[in-house]
Amino acid sequence: MKILLVVATEAEIMPLKKHLSLQDTTATQTVVSKQCYQYTYGKQKIDILITGAGILATSFWLGKMLLKEQYKVVINAGIGGSYNYNLKIGEIVHIKQEEIADLGAENDQTFLPLKTMPFFDADAPPYRSGILHHDGNTLLPAVYKLPQVNGITVNRVSGSQKTILQNQQLFNPTVESMEGAAVFYVALMHGVPFYQIRAISNYVTVRDTSTWDIPLAIRNLNDYLMKGGIIENLKSKS
Repeated sequence: MKILLVVATEAEIMPLKKHLSLQDTTATQTVVSKQCYQYTYGKQKIDILITGAGILATSFWLGKMLLKEQYKVVINAGIGGSYNYNLKIGEIVHIKQEEIADLGAENDQTFLPLKTMPFFDADAPPYRSGILHHDGNTLLPAVYKLPQVNGITVNRVSGSQKTILQNQQLFNPTVESMEGAAVFYVALMHGVPFYQIRAISNYVTVRDTSTWDIPLAIRNLNDYLMKGGIIENLKSKS
């Protein structure tokens, strides 16, 4: 099985990279570029694609990889902010749907999401009612034991009360990231099975990074990938 692990930054996946290249003597690593690292691990081949932050970089590099290689599954992994205080900092979630929250138009004090614009066909593939949905594949059954949540993707990380309230009213989000919708869109258009797994690093509030715990989120994310039925589960599959 060949899988593609997509991350925005190397820091988010560094523990797994070390695990694959150092802790398991059966693994071999090839550095294709500063964006892509290839590993052979058991019966599987794992490509780790580091896209850079944001929708544009993620769309470009993921699209390029899917045109070049045939993957059994794409896994988007990263950290994110939560609108739901019932989720703990460091908790792992699976994103079941995505929308781009700041794509649309302003009408004086009102924001019009893309799905409400007259020129946008809300049911044209890969959208359903203007929303990007997970494809429902069952390659990784362990993922469905995680909280299944709604995601929004933003170009500008939300950090004001006005924006936060607007997002809550328009999209009912649970988790916010800067890349999720890009992975959904590109994977759906290419017909490749995919998942988005995120660890909560902070709550979405008026910006206060002193309350964030990025190291915990990264540690838990990588522990889940390594020990939570993902990498080891795939290792035994051909």
